[in-house]
Amino acid sequence: MGINRKLTKLLQGRVIKNAEASPTEFAIHFADGSAMKIRMSETIILKIPKGVRIRKIQEGKADFVIECDDGAVIDIQLSEPGNSVSLRDRHNHLEYTG
Repeated sequence: MGINRKLTKLLQGRVIKNAEASPTEFAIHFADGSAMKIRMSETIILKIPKGVRIRKIQEGKADFVIECDDGAVIDIQLSEPGNSVSLRDRHNHLEYTG
């Protein structure tokens, strides 16, 4: 698994405001008003710490890992590797898709 440099550059330092999960999608809302949606291959229950900063994103095949500054790790199995993640800024403009 390697670092997703493009997404890490976009997300590094952003503060998680809240997160929510449905059976097929996981959404993280950031304090700056941006939001990331991740389509998952399986339903998971995650406890996401609020107020922590993103440190880096790692990705390998269907494995997607978000590492936070406080040591929290969010591990998600993507439904379609390369086409399951989208990031939108506070104006709902697309910043990243992959």
